Amino acid sequence: MTLKRALLMSIVALVAYAPFAHAAQTPPVQQLTSPPTVQRTLPALQQRQDCTAFGTLTGVENEMEEMFVVMMAYLKMVQKEAREDAKLARQDAKTELTLKSAKIAQDNKSIDAQKREAQQKADTAMSAATNSLVMGVAQGLIQISGSPAAKGSTNAQDLQRFTATANGLKSDIARLRTEIVRNEALVKEGKSGAMSAADVERMKTQLDKGLQDVRNAKRSAKAC
Repeated sequence: MTLKRALLMSIVALVAYAPFAHAAQTPPVQQLTSPPTVQRTLPALQQRQDCTAFGTLTGVENEMEEMFVVMMAYLKMVQKEAREDAKLARQDAKTELTLKSAKIAQDNKSIDAQKREAQQKADTAMSAATNSLVMGVAQGLIQISGSPAAKGSTNAQDLQRFTATANGLKSDIARLRTEIVRNEALVKEGKSGAMSAADVERMKTQLDKGLQDVRNAKRSAKAC
């Protein structure tokens, strides 16, 4: 009877100890953490996007600076043309006073009036085309400098729209530069009159403001 009781007590003791022994042998559950690669994904994406925005804005800035060189050369020519036109007008007035024949004076006035009318039509069309390009470039500068990608957005669609806008803007800048060069050549060949210095100055001011917006956006982006 004593032996049975001793065995029974031993069994009870083993059963009571088993859960504690299992808990002691079970290794602690480790806290799950993201792999280092996953943790670095967002900062890496942000860095690549900032780098892309910075490079794109720099490209636009360079295109605008090249265009301004052409525009300033055109403005210088326009100012020179204006001075020469004023001088010729004074000379024509003096010549007209010395003409003895009223008929010759009248014929000259009629011819000059026809030339001026044709010239004004051509100049108006040229100015309208140039002004349209200037407005397009100015609007593009505003869009690209204020886009979410230029301000650090990591959204892929924002970057795609930003890149597409920048590419279109560069194309417009190149077209404007070509148009200015073409206008300058026509003026030098005597096939067209130059735009007024006031118009060119107004266009330059409008574009310069957009360029400053791009430069401000570039300062907030990270260099590559």
